[in-house]
Amino acid sequence: MLAFVVALLISNTPDTQISTSRTFFPRSLTEQYITCDTRHLTKPIATLDSFTARWYRSMLAAAKEPSLYASNTNLVQQGFSALRFTWLRSFNHPITIRLYWSKKGRSRLIAKELSGMGGYEPGKIKRLLRRYLSADEATTLAKMIRSQHASTMTPRVCDLGTDGAQWIIEASNSKGYTFIDRQSPESGPVRRIGLALVRLTGWQVGEVY
Repeated sequence: MLAFVVALLISNTPDTQISTSRTFFPRSLTEQYITCDTRHLTKPIATLDSFTARWYRSMLAAAKEPSLYASNTNLVQQGFSALRFTWLRSFNHPITIRLYWSKKGRSRLIAKELSGMGGYEPGKIKRLLRRYLSADEATTLAKMIRSQHASTMTPRVCDLGTDGAQWIIEASNSKGYTFIDRQSPESGPVRRIGLALVRLTGWQVGEVY
């Protein structure tokens, strides 16, 4: 699933190769179900229900982010792979961090912070960062991600709750499109990967939850 070592990144910007489609997520996610054995929830729930899909789509659209799912075939044909972390904290600004890696050449980061709140209206782009990672940064990050064995993770687990934050990781590469969604993880691969990407922005982001 998450195979993050990327093919050759050609010299022009990846942004010109990715889809602006608003079909952000595959239909298959709405047709996959998990069963949460709790007193208050006994029926299976969709991996990505329609309400949540609209919420995530509104945040990504406000950030003027592309669809990594719709772009997958074109990205692979052009020699790209992409990774995106979307951080939706209920009472803090939404943040997206998108990366492109290359075995040789530059690895690019595009980070955006919106003016709204992750659990409410997204607002507009408040802060934007575009930069290339150093060779050391790219190598260290790739090794860390591989060490998390994220490829064994399911798209969703029974971590339902109110408020908190959604930590969403997407990948688009030669193995296809990957979607992983967790609520306020206190430990584990999604938290470690997300925080590693946030550190690369150099931003002060406030509460981590």
